[in-house]
Amino acid sequence: MLNGVQAAIWQMQHDPAMFVIRFLLLVIAITFHEFGHAAVAVSCGDPTPQQDGRVTLNPLAHLDPIGTIGMLLYTFGWGRPVMVRPGYFRGRWDHVKVAAAGPFMNVVQALAYGLAARALIAANAPAPVGLQILYEGMLINVGLATFNLIPIGPLDGATILKGFLPLETAYRFEQFNRQYGMMVMMLMLFTGYVGVILGPVQHVFTTLLLGPAIS
Repeated sequence: MLNGVQAAIWQMQHDPAMFVIRFLLLVIAITFHEFGHAAVAVSCGDPTPQQDGRVTLNPLAHLDPIGTIGMLLYTFGWGRPVMVRPGYFRGRWDHVKVAAAGPFMNVVQALAYGLAARALIAANAPAPVGLQILYEGMLINVGLATFNLIPIGPLDGATILKGFLPLETAYRFEQFNRQYGMMVMMLMLFTGYVGVILGPVQHVFTTLLLGPAIS
């Protein structure tokens, strides 16, 4: 993680404009992610996110102080979790829908950035800075979607997986995540193992979306 801090400091010193752009792209990505959770929860019958002021695209409603510091120092962070009360849900799969809504919003953003970048490449438009911004936005959102789908601890992937498990197995899985999930997640972050997961997914997504345009 120290290398991440050093990289952030280097970028602040040598390319402050791109540092600010990456930060803003992360803020946008996380804002839409948390908005997705909130909006779907309300649509499933839970008024809690609406009461908490989370059904909004105002970034200030979604940013987490520590997660924001992470965005500045490590070019990776997280938003304030959307609180829900599953007792309000009307359907069997509503908790899975709410959990999946965040990563889904990131995938939609990644596709939007990627398709815009592909259009620029196909048109031979002389816009290297614009292309770089679109490319960064795509990678950030693919990374956030993939990271949140890891079935560990407080991540959305754990809730999604639990919804497909038999009742007894789901209970044991939830107990494990409550006890060890956060520790496992932090270990993955600090050891860099998350990058081992994110890198190939970002590469495949980029190749599938931009490969034909580049060739």
